[in-house]
Amino acid sequence: MSEEEKQRYLQHRAAIEQEATRRKQQLISTFLKNKLKHEEGFTRLNSAKINQQWRQTLRQIKCKELHDLTEVSTDINFIHFFFITFCLMNKPVVDNYLGFDN
Repeated sequence: MSEEEKQRYLQHRAAIEQEATRRKQQLISTFLKNKLKHEEGFTRLNSAKINQQWRQTLRQIKCKELHDLTEVSTDINFIHFFFITFCLMNKPVVDNYLGFDN
């Protein structure tokens, strides 16, 4: 092989290696882009699941708070009703106790 042929051969080999390196980088880049897209999909799904569970937990807490508040309100209303009924049924006794003389 002459010096010129050797030079062309080395240039040709360098070009082939450069092309192989470029293809390898492109393959890796495509793989990583696809993997990132795949992971972003899982991230959206998992975030939606977490948000759904969080909202469900908040709803349960709110329902329990409202139920407890309703029970207390019902108890207070019953006490008021009982007291008013007692006062109306025993008006002379209550008036006497409060100092209202007729």
